[in-house]
Amino acid sequence: MISQIEPFVQAYGALGVFLASVLEEIIAPIPSTLVVFSSAVLLTQGLQGWDAIIVILLKIMLPASAGITVGSLFPYFLARIGEKVAVEKFGKYLGLKWSTIEAMQKRVEKASSVEVAIFVTRAIPGLPSLAVSMFCGLARVPFRKYVLWSFLGCLPRNLILGLAGWLGGTQYGAVMEMLSATESGMLVIIVAVCVSLLIGWAIFEHKRRKKKQTVS
Repeated sequence: MISQIEPFVQAYGALGVFLASVLEEIIAPIPSTLVVFSSAVLLTQGLQGWDAIIVILLKIMLPASAGITVGSLFPYFLARIGEKVAVEKFGKYLGLKWSTIEAMQKRVEKASSVEVAIFVTRAIPGLPSLAVSMFCGLARVPFRKYVLWSFLGCLPRNLILGLAGWLGGTQYGAVMEMLSATESGMLVIIVAVCVSLLIGWAIFEHKRRKKKQTVS
């Protein structure tokens, strides 16, 4: 994958970074740090000081943030459109109803901390971008709010990765292996936590409804 990205980024510069970032979000197996870090290594070779920083800002941070935001719309809408079908088909096994999901979604839409949560999770390097996009889709975070805060959160993340690529270019392979392993581990942890919370919530809702029926 790196061997395919390198000539593309070298040939098209900022446009290549944007398109590769879009693709990175759609193809889940690609680590979300791959394009930005490798692009920084390639595009800042031989540059020093402000010359390197300007390239990182204009040719890496901005186009990568835009590309990640655009590409993340695919898993966002996939989760948003497909969730009702999944709940109606499999929710009965977990004691879930679509009305319960809708109530949760309304609380998320009104929560004032949603913007902060999106920004922070997008800004952390190594946190799987796919998990953030899927969650926002499932929670039905309003489209405009999702796009704006996803883009803003990607800016510091991509700046950090861009600077890391520039400063750590000689250790390119080792750093990429570390980032990939970190992201894979984080994804496993997030999935495990989400499944546990979902099962716990389903058990709680089942007991609450059963108790309510007994009282009535």
